[in-house]
Amino acid sequence: MQVAELSGIEGQDPLTLLAGPTEFLSQPVALTAVSKLAEILEVQGRLVTQLKSSILIVPREALENAANYELDVAARVAAESGVAGLVLVGLKRVPSTVRQLAERTGIRIFGCDGDVSIVLLVRVLDQMIDVEHYPSIERAQRAVDALKRAAPEASPDDILRSVSAHLPSPISIRWFGGEREPDNAEPVTLQGITMGWLTSKPDPSSSIVLPSVAAVVSDRLGRGVRTTERRGEVVAAVLHAAGGARRFAEQHARTSGVSLDARHAFACITAVDTKGSPRGWSVDGRQQQAVATVALREVLHLPTDEWLTTHINNDLGIVWSHRDDSVTDIEPLRDVARAVVDTLTSRFPGFRFFAGISSDESGAAGLRTAAAEAQAAARAAQARNLSGQVLSLETSPLERILADLSTSPVAHRTLYDALSEVDDIPTRSKYTLIQTLSTYLDCQGSKAKAAAVLYLHPNAIKYRLEKALDVLEETLNDRDRRLVLQLACRLWLAEHDESQSSDQSAQPNM
Repeated sequence: MQVAELSGIEGQDPLTLLAGPTEFLSQPVALTAVSKLAEILEVQGRLVTQLKSSILIVPREALENAANYELDVAARVAAESGVAGLVLVGLKRVPSTVRQLAERTGIRIFGCDGDVSIVLLVRVLDQMIDVEHYPSIERAQRAVDALKRAAPEASPDDILRSVSAHLPSPISIRWFGGEREPDNAEPVTLQGITMGWLTSKPDPSSSIVLPSVAAVVSDRLGRGVRTTERRGEVVAAVLHAAGGARRFAEQHARTSGVSLDARHAFACITAVDTKGSPRGWSVDGRQQQAVATVALREVLHLPTDEWLTTHINNDLGIVWSHRDDSVTDIEPLRDVARAVVDTLTSRFPGFRFFAGISSDESGAAGLRTAAAEAQAAARAAQARNLSGQVLSLETSPLERILADLSTSPVAHRTLYDALSEVDDIPTRSKYTLIQTLSTYLDCQGSKAKAAAVLYLHPNAIKYRLEKALDVLEETLNDRDRRLVLQLACRLWLAEHDESQSSDQSAQPNM
């Protein structure tokens, strides 16, 4: 606690530290009033016991006609006599020579208004004299009063600053901390999970108010998160709406303050529990969205008008919206997604998280495209077992088209139905057959080119191709059917792990 942070009784602040140390006085001192500067000057050259370790109150009348040199001499004599501080009633500044002397000797020089109540002045000085004996209950009451005055929209940091101004040690928050702090710690909770810990150095007054501060911070945090998530639900409605409902959803988003006509980049985070089951959007999904929202708001301190959380089906989404057409770099989104994934991984050890990000798109249609692209990238990350990493599909326009197709229930089902005949064969053989067929179609039906791509003999390509067509009951004579198979193979390979084809030596006939 600093002297300059001390508030007066009943909301007043009568004292101003003009010079000298800012810490509280740690030694017992007495309060003494003098009627004129001469009473200090008269002790020059000898130690006066009754002045030692005292705070001298010098009235306004004693200072009205005093010259600067008299103030210099009085401050020097007081410091040499062991005086702890001077209160100069009616002064708001002192000469630089007095400030230098105070810094050198450690004497504290205070100023205050000339009409200040002497009773109020004495009470404030009495509280300031010794922090160890300063009544804890009174400090705690001031902190609670500051807590009550906190505005409804005040952030957790704002609340902690206002409360800490009345306590010997500041209260700080450690977001997403692990074990409980050993001394003076209270949890900040949201939706039944601990988001952080409020901590302070052990002190009776801090211990009294810490639970109340934690409750208020938790409440204000919850309000802010709910506000952000309400906007996220509006965005989710835009993403999920179809047909005529899209127009209504988009209009509702604009009236709700969502920057729908801005440029958007999207991050999608999908979760799978340790048993391999995907996350459902119930308790787990909403808790994880709450953690992501707190990470954006309180840890990364991102502006809520540009960044928010949402969901697309059962996947968590992060939307970055901006109106700067010159911004083409999506690295900020990658960094944010990686930070959120790290936080989720530490808070939910029973899940594995896979993330994908999109390119930058414009408007409502662009938002849906970005979400589809990010979701396809997240699925590809899952298929490739890239847990904890952030994947983007920027290598080719075809990958972005496949991303859009993968999020369309009708297109996805149609493409997967085209390969349904291979479902009954072993997974590794299935991968090999689909990879061979896909490469052959990509090479415009050239077995030689496909063999070169796969580092195989053309006869191996011929054998695999015949087997694949036999299983699929296809002839490749119809060009439309060839296109469907080509897209279906590309989509299937994007959503399955390449390592399934690594041990080809175990299948010499394939």
